[in-house]
Amino acid sequence: MIVTEKFIFIHLPKTGGTFVESCLEELYKKKQKTIFGFSRKQSKDIKYERVVSQEFMFEGNVIYGQHQGVEQIDRPIDVPIVSVLRDPFEWYASLHNFAWWKRNPDSTAHKFGGQDIKSYPNLSFGECVDFYKLCAEHTSGFKTEYAIGYYTWYFISLYFKNPIHVLKNINEDYIISGAYLKDMYDVEFINQGDLNMELFNLLERFGYERKEIDFIVKKNRVLPTGIGRKEGDKAVESISECDRLKIMDLEKMIFHFMDHQMNITKTF
Repeated sequence: MIVTEKFIFIHLPKTGGTFVESCLEELYKKKQKTIFGFSRKQSKDIKYERVVSQEFMFEGNVIYGQHQGVEQIDRPIDVPIVSVLRDPFEWYASLHNFAWWKRNPDSTAHKFGGQDIKSYPNLSFGECVDFYKLCAEHTSGFKTEYAIGYYTWYFISLYFKNPIHVLKNINEDYIISGAYLKDMYDVEFINQGDLNMELFNLLERFGYERKEIDFIVKKNRVLPTGIGRKEGDKAVESISECDRLKIMDLEKMIFHFMDHQMNITKTF
């Protein structure tokens, strides 16, 4: 989570949040210097704070580090809240390529249910989708009556009022009818698909000067430390029809919300 004087940024994993954080850090390092190059103390009109903590959310389990939701904001909310959405197929391809479970497979298997998958930790793409469904259940501490994917779990956890209640009571009608929208906090989302321009336009609209943020337009992609694309990485185009249908079923809420966002955009 990043807190500034103009907005609060919520970082949903694998949506380009590392890039956004890098841009904001670079922007505020420049803003906090005088013309002589000396750092100056932050005043009430210049504020930048990267909030990293370990917040208990689900019956003893946690969301770690920078991936905190609106419910974890520990101060009055008097500025807009912003975040990034990513195409669900791209999101799962990124998860599969990142393969964080391989860093410590034994503890990950025990904590998140990997032992229930025979080929673990060498997961195929489809098995990766199944594994992350188990992650949602194990992290929550309970199994939802209605099957949801990890993206939907994170979406509810970060952006909803009383997320535990929502997770325990979610059903298909709640999603398809759009009833879930009234349970969400007011969050403005930008699109990961054109993140450089989306972030630039957002910051310009919030009153940042063009000369301060011009660097964002051409800034290269930023990946989590030590991670880079490699030969054999899953590409969205190669996702099978079976796996696509599985993702569409598990992530109904995300697809519905993205359609909702698109319809809002079309009205302006």
